Amino acid sequence: MISEFSQKVVVITCATGGLGRAYSEYFLLRGAKVVLHDADRAALSALRKDLGDHKNIILSSSQDMTIPDAAKMFVENVTDYGWGVDVLVNNSPPQLISGLDSITPAEALSSLNDHLLTTILMTQAVLEYMRACGEGRIISTASAAGAFGAVGQTLFSAACAGIVGFMRSLSLELAATNIRVNSIAPMTASDHDNYLASPDPLLDRSLYDPSTVVPVVAYLASKDCQLSGQFLSVTGGRVAHIFTSTVAGYFIHGEDHAQIGANLSAILATNYPLIPEQASDELLIIDV
Repeated sequence: MISEFSQKVVVITCATGGLGRAYSEYFLLRGAKVVLHDADRAALSALRKDLGDHKNIILSSSQDMTIPDAAKMFVENVTDYGWGVDVLVNNSPPQLISGLDSITPAEALSSLNDHLLTTILMTQAVLEYMRACGEGRIISTASAAGAFGAVGQTLFSAACAGIVGFMRSLSLELAATNIRVNSIAPMTASDHDNYLASPDPLLDRSLYDPSTVVPVVAYLASKDCQLSGQFLSVTGGRVAHIFTSTVAGYFIHGEDHAQIGANLSAILATNYPLIPEQASDELLIIDV
């Protein structure tokens, strides 16, 4: 059977992690041309070896993508082979687990650059070629921590929230095109462990295997996918929409701040049905 990914070019960043490896195997098995990136040169070399130095791996690189123009040059190297870029999978690098008080400014900058900035620059670099051919798929990895927060993951949560906002806004910019951009929040067993004081001995770890995330990424990469700007949780074999909503709230009368505390039930209510498609939609419930 000929796969729809046959001869498609799939770029995978942070490719040596469990998810990146699983995606690489999946797309190679289905005839895609795969481009691998990972900052760990030794791990990247080991991955290529584990993949049998597959003939369809057309390029691999450990270039620091936060360096100006590095992402652009990386994508240009792909096109020098006579290929475009059909799919970009922005994976998450290893996260820094630490309370904010323990994080140095250098660690903060590095963490945000490696995740949020790299995602933005890689996405920007491939868009030129996707626009030229009139279609493309971009999948960026965030986390539920970016929506709900997580103890000890303040930097990671900030980066993930940035990615979700970036991808959501980008989907609006690309609404008139056939370029679909979405975010995912995959939870592996190690991610699950990071949320707990100690690993859960009763956890069915097979439900958190990277293989459970692959079908979601493959769908978002496919021509059948018409979703764009969505944020999908992939946790324990479950796929679910994570979304942002708002409520009717309370309209301020006068300057007395006590009215805010007295009306918190309306301000913090969760029963209003409006789910904005973009920031300006919030104006629909403000009668001014």
